[in-house]
This record gives sequence, structure tokens and C-alpha cells, in this order.
Amino acid sequence: MAIDIWFRDDVTRILAAARVALDRITEAHGAAQPEHADAYRAGFEDGLATVAAAFGVSLPQRNYTANTPMPPVDIYYPRLPDPFA
Repeated sequence: MAIDIWFRDDVTRILAAARVALDRITEAHGAAQPEHADAYRAGFEDGLATVAAAFGVSLPQRNYTANTPMPPVDIYYPRLPDPFA
């Protein structure tokens, strides 16, 4: 069994990249059907917030860049069952 280790700054950057993709998609296709684009954006944002909560990080702000200072590095260790319990 492999142990998954996630760095918070990596997860934050992944979420920021997904948000950039969302912005590009809604910019490209949102003008044709703005009401659908708004609903899509809201659902996508909710999904990103859910993933951020699962990893214990805050959803990055829209002005996030690769040069944005990150909080101290923290490692997420999943809790594994004790095989000897």
C-alpha cells in the first residue's frame, strides 16, 4: 500500500490552476449563454472549495500567482488504520 503525501502549497497551486481553467472556459463560452455560465461557474467553485476543505487548505484568491508567498510548508499525512490494533 502506498502512502500519499501532499504538500499544501502544491494543492493550493493545483486549485489555482483549475480556477484559471474555469475563467478561460467561461470567458470563451459564457457570452452565448450567460445564465448557464453563471450556474457552471458556481458549481465549479463549489467543487474547488470542497477539494480545498478536504485537503485542509484555503481556496486561493483570484489574484494568486506562482510568486504569491505561501504559508509555511505543511505535510498532509493521511491517518492509516493501525494494523496491530
